Order: sequence, then C-alpha cells, then structure tokens
Amino acid sequence: MTDLPTNKIFRVILTVLCFVLVLTSRYLPLIAAFNRSASQVIYQFAAVLLLWLFVAIDWPSLLLLFAFSLLPEVSFNRILQAAFGNQIFAFLLFTFSLTYAAAQAGLLRRIAYTFINSKLASAGKWYFVCTYFASILFIGSVVSPTVLFFVYLAILEELFVILHIPPKHKLANMLMMGTVFMCGISSGMTTVSHVFPVIALGLAQDMLNLSISHLTYSMLAVPTGCLSALLVILIFRFVMRPDLTLISSDNLNKYKIELSRLNMKRQLAKKEKIILIVTVSVIAAWILPDLLIKFIAPDCQQNLLKMIIHYFRNSGLSLPPLAGVMLLSCIKIEDKPILSITEAFTKGVNWASLLMCASTLALGTILTLPELEFNTTLAAMLKNNLPLHSSILPVFIFCLWAGIQTNFSSNMVTATLVTGTVLSLAPLMQNVNLPLLVIFIGMLSAYAFAAPSAMPCVAVAASSPYSSSKYLLKYGLLLIILIVLLISFGLYPLLASVV
Repeated sequence: MTDLPTNKIFRVILTVLCFVLVLTSRYLPLIAAFNRSASQVIYQFAAVLLLWLFVAIDWPSLLLLFAFSLLPEVSFNRILQAAFGNQIFAFLLFTFSLTYAAAQAGLLRRIAYTFINSKLASAGKWYFVCTYFASILFIGSVVSPTVLFFVYLAILEELFVILHIPPKHKLANMLMMGTVFMCGISSGMTTVSHVFPVIALGLAQDMLNLSISHLTYSMLAVPTGCLSALLVILIFRFVMRPDLTLISSDNLNKYKIELSRLNMKRQLAKKEKIILIVTVSVIAAWILPDLLIKFIAPDCQQNLLKMIIHYFRNSGLSLPPLAGVMLLSCIKIEDKPILSITEAFTKGVNWASLLMCASTLALGTILTLPELEFNTTLAAMLKNNLPLHSSILPVFIFCLWAGIQTNFSSNMVTATLVTGTVLSLAPLMQNVNLPLLVIFIGMLSAYAFAAPSAMPCVAVAASSPYSSSKYLLKYGLLLIILIVLLISFGLYPLLASVV
C-alpha cells in the first residue's frame, strides 16, 4: 500500500486545493474573532503549511509571498523588503558558503579525526564514544546539520568496517542514532549556519522589536546543548546498554593505522590553513565586539580598537561572513580562488531553507500590521484558556509543543509557528521571561531526531542497515521529553532571574 503523504496523486490534489485556498482566502468565512485580513492570512498560512509538510518547502515559500500580495493593507515591495532585504537572509547565504568551503577542503573531516584519534578517545570504550560525540557537537556548532551528518556518515562506515561492527549490532545502532541526535543538538547551539534559531530570533525582532543578540543565544544554548548531549550518553549507558566489546584496544590501533594510511595526520595544507584562519576570524568578529565593549570605559576617547569594535557591532551579523567569503574568493592558490562564489552559491547554499526563512520573515512583518489586529485578537481568545499568568506552565507548554512538533514536521515551520504564537501572546505572559523562552524555542526547533519526517539525516539513518525508525522514534522521543523537562523545570527557573 502506498504511503499517503508520499503518494503522487495525494500531493497533486493537495497542491490544487492549497492554491484554491490561497486565491479564495479573502472570501472565505471569518475565523473566530479575527477580522477579514487576519482570517485571510491564517487561511493562506494554513495552505502553505500543508504544502511545507507534505509536498515541498521551496516553491510553497514563494507561494506564501505571492499570497501576501493579495492583502490590501500592504504593498508587495514591503513584503519583498521584509523577506529578502533582511540581514538574516544575507547572514545565512554567506555562512552556508563559508561552511561549504571548509567541507570541500576536507577541514571538517580532519577536525573529526583529530577528536577520534586523541589520547582521551584511547582511554577506554566509553571515552571513545564520548569523544566521537563531542567532535560532532564541536563541528556542528558552526556547520549545517545535513552537511555534518553526511561527513560523519562516511566516517561511521569506515569505523564499522575497521572495528568489524556488523549491521543491526547494538553498538552500530547506538553510534548511528547518537550521530543523528548530536547533529540535531549541535544545530541548536549557535546561530552560525543554522536557520531554525535564526528564524526565532528574527521573528522576535520583527514582531516585538525584541533584540536578542546571537552571543546571548549561544551563551545559553551551548551549555544547554552540552547537558542535552549528557542525557544522550546517560540514555545509551543505562537504558540501551550496548555491548562495547568491539571497541577494543587492538581494533582502535587498527583504526589509527587506517587514519595514517588516509594521510589524516599530515600537516594542514596552505588552503586549509587559510580557510581555518578566515572561519575563526569570522566567528571572532561575531563574538568579540559584544565581549570587549564591556571592558571599554564609557568616557574612553576614540581610538582604533574602539572604532573597530563599534564598526562590527553596528554592521550587523552579515558583514563578517560576507568579508570571509570575499577573502576566500580573492585569495588564489595555483591561480585558482580558494572559494568559487558561483560554485558555493549553487552547491553549498540550501536555497530551499533560505526561501522558507525569507517567507517566515515576511510572515512576521505581516502579523504585526496594526490593521490586522492579529496579536490583540489572539491574546483575547487565549486569555482564559491557557495558564498564561503562571511563570512555569506556559514555558512547559510551548517548549513541549516545539519539541514534539519539530520531531515530526519541519524545523522551520516549528520555529515560525511556536515562536509567532508566543510573541502574539506576549502581553498576557507578564511573568514569563520572553527572551529566554524565545531562545529555548529556537533551540528546541533544531532538536529534530525522532521521526524520519523530521530531517533528511533521520530518514537516511532509519533506512540504513545500522538502525531503524523504531529505535530512532523510541529513543528520540524519550530524549526530547527529558530535554523539555530539563529546560522547563530546571534551566528556565535557574536562568529566568539572571537573563
């Protein structure tokens, strides 16, 4: 029997119905207490949401932008400016290009092998497992989860052959699931090359003018990610309990010999050094200005350091990666640029994700139009139906919503829908630390590792001979529920008073 969401006839019928819904949305019955234009936007978003979930994410994102042009309250130029004129769009475009350069030069794989070949990894079986997972967290904090997974998939397959780990072995299953889990967790730890938290922060800025710096996000998301990774280890160690006999000293020595054969211990080539220096410089340009500005006295005279710090702080997020791409494109080795912009934009940029991000940024602008009265109407409807005046329960409800939805549907849809709802209800949640909740929702929207529909890497892992959908769903849902409980009743109360 054909699976319904992947059936061609189903998708064609759904596409036609969604187009009709978009075009006729202005004339359909009003939704609850929402006015005509607000109801129109809800119908349009519902149609595109169905297409995102079951058909595609690229052209439906353009359909959403087209749909907004049918609103009488806003010009299409304003919609385009909100979608593509936003610095977040440029930020993602150039960071995707930077990570593509690092991947193509083999730099990501070399960093991974450095972790796996370390003395700590040789200290014991669980040390090896933890070091392997730590390498994913480290690299994944600045690399797209899909790119990261396929880099590690090649490493895993080599590892299975050298250590003689057969398919369906519990150890193979653990390493495959752990790779998927760590890719998801690492993609929520920073905003570099990660669309999902960027959407949440962008909506906060567009809808409430709530500015949350990317440094603040990372300072909270990195420790939370590390604690989430610790939960993964604990689940594997005490719930799954795989047999690690095959990770023996002899087999690890064979692996080191194989690394030597692959020439992974050689010195970095000139190209790799330049890419590493540029990438580290870009990250420093994001982080250091917010840190250094605190050490400069307010009455300090203008000097070169202060001018540089203010320059990068005022230029926004997109300037450092733009400069990085520019440098890699103009520096040549053997008469060839280190990075071809044409190649990076065609092969390294996830345009489907960018288009979806652009459409959600436009959605954030639309929802805040005073003429739509969307936020005030939604707040009035939910005021008496949710425990919004509590300081903890709303956090648990929205974090659970984000954690469950992102594991069955699109991460970007989750970030858009849950964050947009939270921001719309902001006036009623006076006891909730809104910036902290937005950060946690952006983070959880990246934690997709249970169902094959959540992320491509989950589908690949589920169809591999080393794991299955049953195990990924079982341990993935257990993990996300534990993480939501940790955040809602542990980290949020701890951080709410200091953030």
